[in-house]
Amino acid sequence: MTREQASNLTRIFLSVLGATLLLLHPQYAFATEKEYRLKAAFLYQFSKLTKWPENIEPTFTIGIVGDAPFGNAFDKYSDRKVHNKTLIIKTQVSLNEALSCCQLLYITPLAKQPVETLLAQLQGKPVLTVGERSGFIQLGGMINFVQKGTKQKFEASRYSAERAGLQFSSRLLQIAIPVK
Repeated sequence: MTREQASNLTRIFLSVLGATLLLLHPQYAFATEKEYRLKAAFLYQFSKLTKWPENIEPTFTIGIVGDAPFGNAFDKYSDRKVHNKTLIIKTQVSLNEALSCCQLLYITPLAKQPVETLLAQLQGKPVLTVGERSGFIQLGGMINFVQKGTKQKFEASRYSAERAGLQFSSRLLQIAIPVK
């Protein structure tokens, strides 16, 4: 095979690959959009089903660390209250923001800071930490999203939550995958 023929085959292969990806992308985008709408609903419910120590702040902040394609998934919660406080969603939260203003922190798989560092800095602080990676609970995280077949489930560590002064409702614990 000549160099020119190999070059032509490479161009054809890349064109076919590109066309295939374009055809599949809408399905992938829909699955991701649906997945993150579900995760937004979970985060909102976690905030309602967890009890925090008394806090005089007028707002309840859910912070997102790292990139996540939530898009407009939180729009339906924009005028809602959590524990009689105005709900605020902050994306691209830094560690300082997480420590100063967040009551719930979702650490995406694409967080730039190591999860171990984030969780160590937040240990003992009344911030509900939610993630989605293997070993998240063992590192001190409180709730971890897990995929069970086609179902989105979550693990909950009552121990980690209580160490931070948080208390999960019995309803949350009933539907969570228990961890020791």
